[in-house]
Amino acid sequence: MKTEQMFGIIKQEDRGQMDEQHKYDDIIDMPHHVSATRRHMTMTERAAQFAPFAALTGHDKQVEETAEIARERMEYRDVERIDEV
Repeated sequence: MKTEQMFGIIKQEDRGQMDEQHKYDDIIDMPHHVSATRRHMTMTERAAQFAPFAALTGHDKQVEETAEIARERMEYRDVERIDEV
């Protein structure tokens, strides 16, 4: 058996001929890798791993504060208009 067949390696010239629906047929039934040196991460640990990348942390709060300031200004302008009449 050739090394390419053993590891499911596809030659570059054959890669262009593959149908998109069958792109991963060579690896889809392979067993899932389980590390012998690292323990499995819990869902909480995995989520915490990506927490520093939450670029919009606090964005909703800031938008709400800005909206509240805008509402207060609009109410103030409405009161001034009533006083002018």
